[in-house]
Formats: sequence, structure tokens, C-alpha cells
Amino acid sequence: MERVSIFIDGGNLYQRLKECGIFPHKSFDYSKLVGFLLRGRSLASICGIFYKTFFRYGKRKFLEHLAA
Repeated sequence: MERVSIFIDGGNLYQRLKECGIFPHKSFDYSKLVGFLLRGRSLASICGIFYKTFFRYGKRKFLEHLAA
């Protein structure tokens, strides 16, 4: 079975959901988003990328986290 890793850019996702009127007034089901992205494939890993964290801890730590 094909395995998929999902990387989510938190800032861009938030802005798109905000533009659609979902945030801050409605809830959002992230598990449905992941299910849609998988399209029946197996989930290998998921990583939410938030740039403040990326720049705070640096590229090396970020890549170590992805490799874990």
C-alpha cells in the first residue's frame, strides 16, 4: 500500500480558512482534511509547519524532527 506524509503550512492554512469564513467563528475538522488528502492511502507521518517554531529552533532541529 502506498504511504503518504502530509506537511501542513500552518500560517497559509489558517489564512485560507479565515478567508473562507471558517476562523475564528466556526470549528474545523482536521481529521477530515487528512482523510481527504490521504484518498485511501496509508498515513506515514504528518507534520504541521509553523514558521515561528521553524525560525526559533533552526533548520537543523526542524530536519531532525522530520527524520524521527
